[in-house]
Amino acid sequence: MLIIVLLVACGGSAGPSLALPPNDTPGNTAAAAALAAPSPAASPAGPGSFEPPPSRDPPRDLKEGPIHTEAGQLPSLLVDEPTAEGTPRRDLPLRATRASIRITPPVAEVEVVQRFENRRATPIDVVYVFPLPENAAVRGFTLRVGERTIVGRIDERGRARKIYDAARGARLAAALLEQERANVFVQSIANIPPNEAIEVTTRYLVELTYDAGVYELAFPLVVGPREATSSRVTPPYLGKGERSGADVSIDVVADKALVPGGLVAVTHDLTTVESSGAAWHVVLAKKDRIANRDFVLRFEASSKEPRATLVRSGEADGYFLLTVDPPRVDVDRAVGEREIVFAVDVSGSMAGPPLALTKRALRLALERLRPVDTFDIVTFSQGTGRLFGSPQPASSESIERAMAFVGHMQAGGGTYVQDAIAAALEGPGPGKRRDVVFFTDGYVSADDLIVKKTRELVTGTAARGERAKVFGVGVGAAPNRSLIESLSREGNGAPAYLLTREDPARAVQTLFRHIDSTVIRDITFDWGGLRVSDVTPERDLDLVASRPLVVHGRFSGRASRPAVVRATSPSGPIEIPITTVGSTAGEPLLGSLWARARIGELEADYAAGDRRARLAMTRLALDFGLVTRFTSFVAFDRGGPAAEGPAELILQPVEAPEGLSLGLRVTREEEPKEPLADEGGATRADEQTVAASPPAEVERTSRGCFCHAAESERGLDWLAFVALFGAAALRRARRRGLSGGDGTR
Repeated sequence: MLIIVLLVACGGSAGPSLALPPNDTPGNTAAAAALAAPSPAASPAGPGSFEPPPSRDPPRDLKEGPIHTEAGQLPSLLVDEPTAEGTPRRDLPLRATRASIRITPPVAEVEVVQRFENRRATPIDVVYVFPLPENAAVRGFTLRVGERTIVGRIDERGRARKIYDAARGARLAAALLEQERANVFVQSIANIPPNEAIEVTTRYLVELTYDAGVYELAFPLVVGPREATSSRVTPPYLGKGERSGADVSIDVVADKALVPGGLVAVTHDLTTVESSGAAWHVVLAKKDRIANRDFVLRFEASSKEPRATLVRSGEADGYFLLTVDPPRVDVDRAVGEREIVFAVDVSGSMAGPPLALTKRALRLALERLRPVDTFDIVTFSQGTGRLFGSPQPASSESIERAMAFVGHMQAGGGTYVQDAIAAALEGPGPGKRRDVVFFTDGYVSADDLIVKKTRELVTGTAARGERAKVFGVGVGAAPNRSLIESLSREGNGAPAYLLTREDPARAVQTLFRHIDSTVIRDITFDWGGLRVSDVTPERDLDLVASRPLVVHGRFSGRASRPAVVRATSPSGPIEIPITTVGSTAGEPLLGSLWARARIGELEADYAAGDRRARLAMTRLALDFGLVTRFTSFVAFDRGGPAAEGPAELILQPVEAPEGLSLGLRVTREEEPKEPLADEGGATRADEQTVAASPPAEVERTSRGCFCHAAESERGLDWLAFVALFGAAALRRARRRGLSGGDGTR
């Protein structure tokens, strides 16, 4: 009998090794205890609350230990961080992320504390790529070293980088917060002393999503991979079954008067700390502390009746936030004949659960089509494919063909969104409005280029007297919400999300509500004598189904009569009275939200080629202290001791988004020329700064190793050769056995 043993080795020394967690893993340290404790409201930390993590005895019983594995999951292994020479070292620097969220509809205030520890014998620098909501108004930043708290300053991006580099060169503790995409940020930490820790606190405001009487808060926990070479956009990922040990704790507080029905987590489990009194207080369950999917929370509004609410910061002068809920209309009369094109991303990153979710959602959507509707399906990866070639009536025969087409979809290749947009928006039928529905995880690098193309195509369609809308559907555990929101905004549509732990029926229902009711238009405001200026948005003021219109602006003077919203619907003219209330947060909160909304509009103008938008964005950000692609927060410890010796550089790896198949080799979306640093992009020098980490173009396989694509292909060829050789040897051995070993029968 011949036994063949294949030993497969993976070349390269850049990949993390694995180690079973000893007694001082994050679950058994004081850092874990800090995670479990409720986080305080956003405020500078007081002296004396920053202690080094003491050691702790292992649990005497297995039931006493921390829960790291959810039912149905395989156990995860903590990884060792390798040096450039391949020598394994324990303990990645990011030890914990604590998020404190206070909900006051329609806004949430969020404080995020990231704790970095250095358990090495020499100083370290850390670069960490992490997500924030695409509409976050990042307006606070502090660095804490020991008992010293340093308040960060906002500055132009290039200048902030120079300040950070100077402090880093002087071996002072420093921190720099930069924005690479609307929802992708880079945290750079310099000179963390040996056996010490640094905490960085980021504070931001975010508007809640609202749909059909339900508010939604999304707190992103992981950046999905972008098909780009820059390691400042895509972090290195741990392999399947690995985890970094950087657990997350989330603490949410909401007023019961504003959230009467309680808080419901869609993607995670919550533990109620306190539900009596005037507030809800919930925290993330211990078993759900791995940062591999977005945290999504929902709650019912205090009133589902259509209304318009004006929240203002003062009595005579200040900023305001107007929320207009859509009225109920005769949908069947308003919808008419629909022409729907489903565009489906079948690139490599959609393999596995994302594409399976999309297929289920598509089948549900096809079942909702009416006989008077026409439809088509476009697939896109490295090229585009179509079911029919042009929209066809939704007959039983065409629906059956579409179901078969969906069933045969397979994922592979790169993501070429621009071609798909052009194909999907090409030539709506006469007298019809085309609704284009994009299913994608959004893992592309050329976001600006895609947004620009969408605007051009939608504008061109309108110029021809035709009507078209684009609806983005984000798919997966951590979709690129920035791209999904931008696609929908520039396409005059609305976004929806297919989450890995949610029934696709909800997303399809939300999508069709938007498609069926994007008919409330010609909105005007009677401000009741109030002097209003700098209103945003200032164009395309339409309401989509059960999704409110949110308007920011500045006001002065006093109203002499009640304010009113007027609009036109298929049922005739409608009028909604505006209820005015004062803001308890005051001018800073509403002013920051107004500035962030204005910056969002300018971002789209900049992506469309308007270079004047850059100066306007920079001025707004500096005036209101906000992080943008052109402004950054920087802080350094001027009074602290200088680090002893040069710092070792570490690029913090993260858990891969849940359900994402890594190691797929994909081609890249065509990108614009590399922007200069002062235009909001990373320079070559910036990329060299993180060169000590595994390079971004080196992709990670499902085994968790970093392998060059060419080497992987050669490895596969080698394996195939060994397998064929082994099979031939086995056949030969069997023949010898049949012949008695002497060649006779």
